[in-house]
Amino acid sequence: MYTLDARTELIQFYERCGYVKTQHTASYPIHANVGQPLIDLQLQHMSKLVLKAT
Repeated sequence: MYTLDARTELIQFYERCGYVKTQHTASYPIHANVGQPLIDLQLQHMSKLVLKAT
């Protein structure tokens, strides 16, 4: 999943839920008609390890 890197409280929430930040980031999708940010934003990729029950 991706979250805005400037939303540190959101990243901390997802970390408490078991997600970890990965090394992957992406540019903010300005071309997707989601608005022009007032600050420089990146998308931070987060991942959660899912264990299958056997």
